[in-house]
Amino acid sequence: MIKVRNNFEDSDLLVRYREGDNDALGELIQKYQSRLYTTLLKICQNHDDAMELCSDAFVKAVENIDNFKAESSFYTWLFRIAVNQALNFVKRKRLVSFSSAETSGGSEDEPTRLDFASKQASMPIDELLEDERKQVLWQAVESLELNHKTMILLRDIDQMSYKQIAEILGITQGTVKSRIYRAREALRLKLMPYFEGE
Repeated sequence: MIKVRNNFEDSDLLVRYREGDNDALGELIQKYQSRLYTTLLKICQNHDDAMELCSDAFVKAVENIDNFKAESSFYTWLFRIAVNQALNFVKRKRLVSFSSAETSGGSEDEPTRLDFASKQASMPIDELLEDERKQVLWQAVESLELNHKTMILLRDIDQMSYKQIAEILGITQGTVKSRIYRAREALRLKLMPYFEGE
């Protein structure tokens, strides 16, 4: 579960950076880079894009560090920058893909099918079934519209609080709760055919 920790430590590092200690910035980047990258990868589904977005988020944070007023934690502020950039990136990418498909008269690629051919024949059946369930779940999450997918990732995968999500997306906690409810309902409907009768 993601918890925003060591706010005092972050504040100390920020003070040091503002006083000219560039090593303090390096410590902040090292502290959050992996966590940020993992979430961005889930949103954009591409290693290179996630790395670039992660770097861009840190650059933007550094450029706007004087605007950080510590009304939220540094991590939440940084996360907001990164997630908003990632969402805008994915929207632009989908728009370009849609325009290209219309122009060429083609259609979007079919969703990736489940592939278990590479599984070892000796894999226990319970483990194979669990792996299949995970793949089905991730495919369902991936097929959600972007807003629903983001809510599932932030709340159910990264286990952020309603307050953190509200701060990151710039919306009220009430709106967060209603969007999460709709996202979970959309996910449930996508998963229903796979798990009916269980």
